[in-house]
Amino acid sequence: AIQIIRNKKGKVKKVEFSSDPTYNYTNFFQFAELIKSKIRKEIERSNINEYDLVGHSMGGLDIIAATVLDSGMDNDSEVRDFIKTKPLEGVGLLITVATPYKGSFLADLMKHTKIDEIISPEWTDGIRKQCENMAFDSEFIKIINQPVIRKRLLKNARIAVHTFSGGDDRAVNPKYAIMEDAENHKPFYLVSHSQRMGITQDPRLHFELFKLLRG
Repeated sequence: AIQIIRNKKGKVKKVEFSSDPTYNYTNFFQFAELIKSKIRKEIERSNINEYDLVGHSMGGLDIIAATVLDSGMDNDSEVRDFIKTKPLEGVGLLITVATPYKGSFLADLMKHTKIDEIISPEWTDGIRKQCENMAFDSEFIKIINQPVIRKRLLKNARIAVHTFSGGDDRAVNPKYAIMEDAENHKPFYLVSHSQRMGITQDPRLHFELFKLLRG
């Protein structure tokens, strides 16, 4: 069921998806499997050979995991536990925006201090674990940063891998939002993560994305 919570003026304040399959997801490997399922259905329906992927924040980790991780090749227990299908094929551009490739200071703080239990008591256990699994010492983050995984990603994305970030991002520092050997764009000045006027609302980002996606 979807529960929509409104304020006194009728404006939507919060939307809860208590029966959504992702409600209890704990890491971006699980989201990778969901993405693969949806994309493969669209490929079958539309009969397309190549497509581009754009992911913001943890969404960037989702699409990376979907594009490279393979339980038949990778021996990490986390991969064997959560990755059940082959990596996506046919990815052209893979673009990430404020994605914590190397982890997030905010996630690290939440994991090791539990401050989120005070400032965000409404969070589900699944959301808390999602954050913890983006901490600097997360096994999931370590796997994504293995050289063999990075090389496979750069090979599997047929055109290129591009990264964008915000210079005023307190959730994901720009130095953690880049990948070696990828096309790492200069951080946008004074752009935060996803709050009001965050990077996803910045027309400068939209302009760069449209240029890339139009080829």
